[in-house]
Amino acid sequence: MHSQTEKLAILCSDAADRVADAESFVAVKKLVELLGVELRAQPLLYEGMVAEPKAKEAKWVVLVDNLLSGYESARYEGETRSNALPHRVRFTIAHELSHVLQLRAPTAPSSTRRRKRLMTEAAQERRMEFEADTLSPLLLIPDVGFSRHCIDGIARLDLGRLLEVKQKWAVSREVLVNRFGLLTKYDPKGFRFKPALQEIAIGIGEWSDKRIARLPNWPRPFCNFPQNLIPEFLQLERTNQMLNTVFDSPDFLLNGGYRNTAESEVFVGTSANHRTDKARIKITIEVTKPVSGAKFLFVIDQLSSAET
Repeated sequence: MHSQTEKLAILCSDAADRVADAESFVAVKKLVELLGVELRAQPLLYEGMVAEPKAKEAKWVVLVDNLLSGYESARYEGETRSNALPHRVRFTIAHELSHVLQLRAPTAPSSTRRRKRLMTEAAQERRMEFEADTLSPLLLIPDVGFSRHCIDGIARLDLGRLLEVKQKWAVSREVLVNRFGLLTKYDPKGFRFKPALQEIAIGIGEWSDKRIARLPNWPRPFCNFPQNLIPEFLQLERTNQMLNTVFDSPDFLLNGGYRNTAESEVFVGTSANHRTDKARIKITIEVTKPVSGAKFLFVIDQLSSAET
């Protein structure tokens, strides 16, 4: 991760830790207040945006749509884990706050310079959007809670714990998986080396037409396997893989059965060689209705390796 992004990641982590409650839930209003930002809800053409202050003493403003987003001022003012804003609204606010941190950084290019260099501006905007998406989970899932509930004293993280913390922190599946994915870029506390995250993958599946379950293009699964030998169907360049073809047991839920777990022997490898070895793995999936577009969390555990 670029040094400037690392500095922003530290700011995000610190802010979340400072406002999180005893259960590590982060109320977005507390983030807004801590960062000295004003939030305004109004009809927008977008889910959210940032307005730069015109005077030095004025505050940065985060604008959020209040018509189609599900934003409610009463819930925002007194947000709790049991009465949280919709996941998408919480992410939108966190995303825009990430932009505020970016633009307030000493090295952030001025809007005037960006306007003078249109090609550079376009590339800069893409980079900033990607960076804000990447860092937003740090604002919603604090390090202290992540460590306490997902890492410390856990032999290996399982699906039940993931579903519990997802509800506890009022985040979407995408934010949760991306929070783990950040560990491949930003992991100053070495979480990915702890027993809880060994020989494991965490990702999202999606039901498509005709009761077929596939891996969507985004978010990418978090993978942490020995020698970085990743199951072939999870490798980043091999997305849209149908999970039903990998786990073909007839009693598995994805195949019309009743069990939410299944085992399979699969090829594992690297981006250079997808089939270095074979391994026995087990998948456990979240039970959701098998309708087109419905998503579910999954956890994959490596049970053993086998010579090819």
